[in-house]
Amino acid sequence: MRELGYRTIDLLVERLQREEPPIRRASPAEMQQRLHGPPPDQPQSFDEILAALDRDVLPFVSRDGHPRFFGFVPFAGTWPGALGDLIASACNLYTGSWMESAGPSQVELEVLGWFKDWIGFPPAAAGSLVSGGSAGNLTALACARETLAGPMRDDLVLYVSDQAHSSIARAARILGFRPDQVRVLPSDTSFRLAPHTLAAAMEADVRRGLTPFAVVAQGGATNTGAVDPLEELAALCRERQAWLHVDAAYGGFATLADPGLLPGSSKPTPSRSTRTNGSTSRSNAAACSFETGKRCRERSRCTRSTCSTRSRPKARSTSPTSASS
Repeated sequence: MRELGYRTIDLLVERLQREEPPIRRASPAEMQQRLHGPPPDQPQSFDEILAALDRDVLPFVSRDGHPRFFGFVPFAGTWPGALGDLIASACNLYTGSWMESAGPSQVELEVLGWFKDWIGFPPAAAGSLVSGGSAGNLTALACARETLAGPMRDDLVLYVSDQAHSSIARAARILGFRPDQVRVLPSDTSFRLAPHTLAAAMEADVRRGLTPFAVVAQGGATNTGAVDPLEELAALCRERQAWLHVDAAYGGFATLADPGLLPGSSKPTPSRSTRTNGSTSRSNAAACSFETGKRCRERSRCTRSTCSTRSRPKARSTSPTSASS
């Protein structure tokens, strides 16, 4: 095990230190020629597998942390973060219940506590670390629908701007929203969703007998970094009793540098749920997102995770009806 680990680490260090372009592309025909073939009949040596990986797979990727990579939102992973992934994979951690993962679950709860403090959520808020931004947005919208409506209804309307991430449309489809139940509103010249645009759309839907259900605002749009006027949108959502979800994957952690960039830290956040990415805005490995909601009970009902199985066990009392979480 040590020998295999040493050889793998050596390969990774050598690869990360190579001077390579920020992206190297290949055609499907070229990649099929390199990798096509039936599964091996006999076991292969680990060195042979590593060599093929280094020769035919790893060179054909984008290096998003490269100083010359400006094609998409960059994410610069760190070596300690990579080793953290190695530890999690090698230990094959299962974090589905407190009984089987008290240590890792407490780490998650502590990290979530930091995040809630940074973005201005109250201590009673609940959340979880999920696989990425798409899962975070899906979880938030599921909580919103379960809280405000329960099962899917034909009268519910979701409002997003034309700067919304594509994961919002996918989440809506998964949750049962038809295309005519999602309003894609035009942004202004600063790529922000103007409150009067949202108000007009909501008013028109109310006159048609529909229910403004939720609004997805941008806390740093992926394309431009634009931040919607969150306070004004929040006031409108309160007036209409709609859920406000802030997709802050790109800009959520900007509050650490300047609390004035997004509502949070210095005052309570106006949103009822927020997701932010450690991969896009901090030096973490890709595919990690933080999603949180203000009400623990709401989140437990729709995901049956953080608030139920991940909660800190309560002290056992002498009452025969008491139970730990």
